[in-house]
Order: sequence, then structure tokens, then C-alpha cells
Amino acid sequence: MDPFSSDPVDITSLRGQALTKGGLLCNELRRRAWTKLLGINIYNIPSCSHLDHKDKNQVILDVNRCGRCLPKELLIERINSIQDSLIRVLLRLLVTHTDLCYYQGLHDVVLTFLLLPLNENITFAIMNVLVQYHIRDCLYPDIGRTKELRINDSQLESFITRSECEYYFSLSWILTWYSHVVYDRDDLLMLTDLFLASHPLMPIYVATVS
Repeated sequence: MDPFSSDPVDITSLRGQALTKGGLLCNELRRRAWTKLLGINIYNIPSCSHLDHKDKNQVILDVNRCGRCLPKELLIERINSIQDSLIRVLLRLLVTHTDLCYYQGLHDVVLTFLLLPLNENITFAIMNVLVQYHIRDCLYPDIGRTKELRINDSQLESFITRSECEYYFSLSWILTWYSHVVYDRDDLLMLTDLFLASHPLMPIYVATVS
């Protein structure tokens, strides 16, 4: 049954489709489904009066560097347009949520949505939910809250402590929603389906079983 055939949309059925093998399968369905899975009213997206933020220069540097990671078939004009949208979405998030801090890798999460493609406003609306719930712990100063994800295995924790390895060495998968290690676009979108349809801790669960 088509979850969109009912009014309101059958979210339970839609979530079930997102959790099946292969996820939502088609990008057209994702464009309709992702906002529904997050309970977003696309007709009531918060606006932003300015884009001034202390991390603006860092955001621009990171976005400019990510150009070489974009699909090679994109024309230069399209790449420039995506990067401009990426900068605006990131700054809009930081200005809207003044208690949260930018981290390198946040732009990779945003990029997944812009490349679907979703427009800038819808991408912001999705990220506006994610930074409040799914990835909020990654946005605290110095990733302090993320560090509190303690190791239950005392032997392993002792080994990591003795090796003097910083705790964030194992966080890149979670910080970027796997965009740095999953190179197949379809697989990355399937993971995004899973994360949006599941509990906010699902990326951590995936990391532990991988």
C-alpha cells in the first residue's frame, strides 16, 4: 500500500518501507518521505534574518575543500551553486541554534541532502531537526557530550587510554553519517533512510555492529 495514498500520510507504513532492505529505493520517494519521517511541515520552515557567525570563515574553508569530493559529472556552475547553498544552510543552522558549535564533518551530512537533490530550504528544515535530536551531541563545545559515550569493556578502555589515542578517532563515522567511508551513493542513501526512520542512536548501533 502506498503510504501517501492516505490523508494524513501513513507514517508507520512509510517508516516500514524505509527500514526494508534497500531502503526507499528511489530518490523521488525520498524527496517526499524524508520530511514526513521527521514530522516537518514544509509550509512552516523557520526563517533567518542574518548569516553572521563566528565560525563563518571555517565553514567557508571546509565547504571550499569539499568541492573535490562532489560527483565528477557535475558542471562547475552546479558545484558552485551547491557549495553556496551548503554555506548558507550551515550558517543558518548555527545562527538559529546559538548554543551549538560547528564541527568539521557537519557539512558532509548536509551535502547528502543537497545532492539528492533537495532544495536549500528543505535541506535546512531536515537539518534543523537533526541538530536538535539525531546529531545534537556532536554539536556541543569540544564534542564534550559525545565523549561521554563510555566504553563498557574495561580492558578495551584501558588499552585506548594507555595508547594515548584521542577519543574522537572513532567518531568520524557518526559525525559524518558515514559519508567519508561509504563511497557508493546508493548505499549512503540507504543508510540515510535507516537513520531518519529510526531512533537517533541508530548511527552508533551501526558503528558497533560493522
